[in-house]
Amino acid sequence: MERSRQNHSKVKHQHPLHHVKASKLQLGNPWVVCVIIVRMLSAFAIIIHPWWGTLVYWFCDSKDNYILTKFVGYTNGMYHQLDKQLDLVGFFCMYVVGYSRGFGVVLGWLLVYRLLGYLLYLKIHKRWMFVLFPNMFEMVFVWYIVFPSAGVSFFWLTTHTLLGLSVLFVIKIGIELFIHVYQPYRFMLLYKSHR
Repeated sequence: MERSRQNHSKVKHQHPLHHVKASKLQLGNPWVVCVIIVRMLSAFAIIIHPWWGTLVYWFCDSKDNYILTKFVGYTNGMYHQLDKQLDLVGFFCMYVVGYSRGFGVVLGWLLVYRLLGYLLYLKIHKRWMFVLFPNMFEMVFVWYIVFPSAGVSFFWLTTHTLLGLSVLFVIKIGIELFIHVYQPYRFMLLYKSHR
């Protein structure tokens, strides 16, 4: 009994939100392969039809976390590590649609802003970088391209661009705080309670 405790104390437990090597993501696992394929196909659906494609893309993006944690054993950090890379495919498809509709410059700058935050995250592995660099690219794409393509328009957003972008920025900061600050903190509390 005492020996097993000593052995257990020597084992280095990895924090569940740490960045891991790509080999640890089990990219050959059938569940992981399936998630990657579905996420990529849902991203390309945006090009075919922005409204329905975006809804399908969001649905797939919201369900893959459950699949990877339940059937593969991903930690929260492992999931976000793969998720951010798959997001790049979605961003590319959104940019293609935005460029074809005359929003190439605005979306281009917002995409660079988001990618800068992603690169800094890869460098220092701190998820609060996503709060400093919120995904305004996707928000602007939805409000200025997806909604109008479905016949939904917000007059104050189109006539008061700066005000509209400011409101969207505040909303997105709240979303990023929830995803990258509150959820990991809550996850860590649950993790420690189970330990």
